[in-house]
Amino acid sequence: MEQDAGSRGRASGRTAGDRVLYVVKERPAADVDAWFEGADLEAALRSGQLEVLDSPSICGPPEETDVPAVPARYLREADRARADIPGCASPSRWATSPALGSLDAVERWERAVTPALADAGIVVVCQYDQRLLEPEARARIAAAHPAVATDDGSTPATTFSAMEMPAGLAVAGEIDVSTAAAFGRALRARAAVTPRVYVDLGALRFVDVAGWRTVFDVAAVLPPDSRLVLQRLSPGLRRVLDLLDWDDPRVEVEDP
Repeated sequence: MEQDAGSRGRASGRTAGDRVLYVVKERPAADVDAWFEGADLEAALRSGQLEVLDSPSICGPPEETDVPAVPARYLREADRARADIPGCASPSRWATSPALGSLDAVERWERAVTPALADAGIVVVCQYDQRLLEPEARARIAAAHPAVATDDGSTPATTFSAMEMPAGLAVAGEIDVSTAAAFGRALRARAAVTPRVYVDLGALRFVDVAGWRTVFDVAAVLPPDSRLVLQRLSPGLRRVLDLLDWDDPRVEVEDP
């Protein structure tokens, strides 16, 4: 079930500086490199950015999964991430799919684990392929979650993609008050791992004042020698930024 979107998510998390806990199920741990698109896994493992565990170490043996104990194990990893990785609030991407055996067990799992992690401030995204589930199973699994999103093929209002060369962030769509917080989080994650963040805005259609304020709020708490380098601004976006007349030496705007 973790195909192209999952691969992009893992790659984006790694290049953004997120801590990744990868729980291996039904495959050797040595195969993990194929799931992270050729990253320098040895360096990630040494730094603590990546940790690879097998499913039983988190969930217990498949035949006797200890559902109540699982949240505590994940929360320990969250505490480690906050302590060990600069700028990281929690392990923000996990890949795990315990062998629970039955629909009843899956439902118990979701009702126990998801709320416990949410109470700790961790957003949990569970991926299911509805093509593999009967209507009753889909309804029961959906009812165990506070919200459900279905991939209808549409494009989200805003997307953030980590760039490796040069190190930075590509932003597409629109930035307004509803997406500014996510924009700030993405900028801070990139700034935590590189002092010079190139922000490619070539595919951005609109930025309101909240979006531009986010750029300068993030810049204001960066070290003096750090930079947010804004690239490929359209004439309309550049005009709005010029009218605001905000200035910070840590924000640079490249000429087209």
